[in-house]
Amino acid sequence: MDVLGTQNISEAAIVAILHHGLAISRFKHSRLPASEQRGDRPTGAVFLTRSKEALQEAVGFVSTSQEAILDNDSCSHWTPNIFRFGTYKNPNRHVISGHSEDNLKQINTFVVDADFGDHKPSYSVDLYHKFIVTLDDSQTEIWPTILLETPHGYQAYYVLDRPVFVRRHNDQFPAITAAKMVSEAIRTAVAEQLPQVDPGANHFGFFRKPNEQNVCFFEPSLTHDFGGLLAWAKRLQASAGEKDRVHFRVKQADQPWFTALTRAQVSRGDGMLGRNNTLLTLCLAGYSSGWTERDAYDYADQWNSGQREPLSDREVQRIVHSAFSGKYQGANAHYIAELTAAYAPDAAKPIGNQVWRKHAKVREDRQYSHLREWAEDLVKYVNTKTGREADYLQITTRELRSQLGISSQMLMRVLHYVADLSLLKVVRKLGRNGGLSLATLRMAGRTVQRNKRTSGDAWRFFLDGLGISREGTSEKIDQLSLWPGNHAWSGP
Repeated sequence: MDVLGTQNISEAAIVAILHHGLAISRFKHSRLPASEQRGDRPTGAVFLTRSKEALQEAVGFVSTSQEAILDNDSCSHWTPNIFRFGTYKNPNRHVISGHSEDNLKQINTFVVDADFGDHKPSYSVDLYHKFIVTLDDSQTEIWPTILLETPHGYQAYYVLDRPVFVRRHNDQFPAITAAKMVSEAIRTAVAEQLPQVDPGANHFGFFRKPNEQNVCFFEPSLTHDFGGLLAWAKRLQASAGEKDRVHFRVKQADQPWFTALTRAQVSRGDGMLGRNNTLLTLCLAGYSSGWTERDAYDYADQWNSGQREPLSDREVQRIVHSAFSGKYQGANAHYIAELTAAYAPDAAKPIGNQVWRKHAKVREDRQYSHLREWAEDLVKYVNTKTGREADYLQITTRELRSQLGISSQMLMRVLHYVADLSLLKVVRKLGRNGGLSLATLRMAGRTVQRNKRTSGDAWRFFLDGLGISREGTSEKIDQLSLWPGNHAWSGP
């Protein structure tokens, strides 16, 4: 089963993420037609859980086929990146084991999680644009392939065009190290526009599984080249060298803000940063101040015990381990400022052994002049390629990119633009014969009038069949229309 052969958008998203890294059908008791059970049977495993509560206790199951994943639509979380194998810790086969970095087989996607707490905004094109990352050349952008809605926020999937395969080299995993650098760069860039991004989430752990209710956006052509992403992440790392850092002699753990956050009561998250990010920041301060990981756990356990809404011990251990993983040098000034403003507003600004990095200004929503020009070209192309009686233009995104000489990222932006301004009606159809249906307002108007005439004829035929006079019915006939009164212009 490929992306075009799937029946709904969530299945298409899952297939696009997996990159054929698992067998198509179950090894036994497959319900797929024999013609779809062909092909190789690659080895690998994906872990799934049915709820967040089950995930916290590592209760779930292992899937080794794409069919099994698609059949378990009720699962809330999964590992979109594929592991070499999966197993269970208990005889009842409930507690899963094997979802660790040293067991990764292939990396399919990077995921950014934004948690807004109780103030989650509704999905909009503007919100989606905040997950777009502009590279350092200011011309290339990284667009999320998929955007999912979660109970308290959104998760953006940046799917690779080809998976990265993990191999051990001298007891090291170079691919994982490189992938973490890319993932960290993407999260940092998105966090400049959305401070609700969770920087401490496991890069290759569990995320929300796509389903028909939570997919807000999906465009299978928006995939990304890992080599280009890695080159960009390396340039970012180089630009954040010693010239962009200022070191102080006082340890972070000795600063007033550290003491204030230690004493603060922190909620789960009120739309900004919450318990997880606060504890990670505190542990990073301890790490930069020379603590051992054991010291940090003792501190974190005591801090957590004093909270009115404590985290689970498993989550505390995960946060401490993340702080001492070597991915960070210390607590970040951006998060210190956000956390102290939210939970310890009287705390002094950080003055200690802080590693300061220059941050770009928050990227404003930009309306490039050439965006309007592309929109004009698109409308003109639709008018040129359709006859006077045509209802719409049916075309694939690949053909449209070729005809206009436009990149896939810019095309998606232009389609959003023309749909928002009602310049065109844009409808996307998935499936083997899918593509784009584009209609101008004039085409839509002709459709309305034609449907009115058809409805009117049907109404007259109905009245004739009942033997009812047509007098006085003209107003009713004019009111009939198959077109919605509030024109719902759908984006791609």
